[in-house]
Amino acid sequence: MAAVIQDCQIVYTAASTTLTGDYPASIASGDLLLVNVCALAQATAGTITTPTGYTQLGSTVAGTFDFRRGVFYKIADGTESGTLSVTQSTAQNGMVMIARITGASGIDVHDVGNTSVTGATADSDAVTTSADDELVIIFINQYTDGSNAWGMTIPATTFAAPGEDRLQQNFALCSGAAYFTQATAGSTGAKTWAGLYNNGQNIQTSTIAITSAAAAATARTLMLMGVGS
Repeated sequence: MAAVIQDCQIVYTAASTTLTGDYPASIASGDLLLVNVCALAQATAGTITTPTGYTQLGSTVAGTFDFRRGVFYKIADGTESGTLSVTQSTAQNGMVMIARITGASGIDVHDVGNTSVTGATADSDAVTTSADDELVIIFINQYTDGSNAWGMTIPATTFAAPGEDRLQQNFALCSGAAYFTQATAGSTGAKTWAGLYNNGQNIQTSTIAITSAAAAATARTLMLMGVGS
């Protein structure tokens, strides 16, 4: 049985070195929390500091206008509530997206990178899962130059978007999330996102495959039985 995404919250903060995100409701001990942070950099690459208690999966800077991103995760202890504060090196507009996942044991594999946009579509990178029935989550960020034209659509009908925010203003950032279950171990394949703002800017995508607690338990049982050794 695959892990399940239960909720995804996104919050925008204007021109600050401290970005805040809302924790999803009903976080329990053992839940997996994924955090996607993106912020403008405006020709100064800068940094995003890993929040206390979290592990960084990746951090990149992209685009002619430079926007920064960090992706982090932790196994919840059940005390997480209210807001999460994330520090960046310069005061810029930014977003924090937090997803709550149940039935997970950890991260199997991930890809955190930048993708070139030559039109209104772009592909997020593939990852290769090591077990059947893994939950795969893709985060996407793009700078829109204040355009009202941005209308990102998720890659396929099998996806659902737990959280999405569109900010139509000068130096706007857009973030979205989508997920699916990879039924069989192997490559997820690249996923094409449409409706992107065609201004020649790069996008940032993160493809994260999550190991289910049930699969991990089965693997441990087989190991103890000496199967496959």
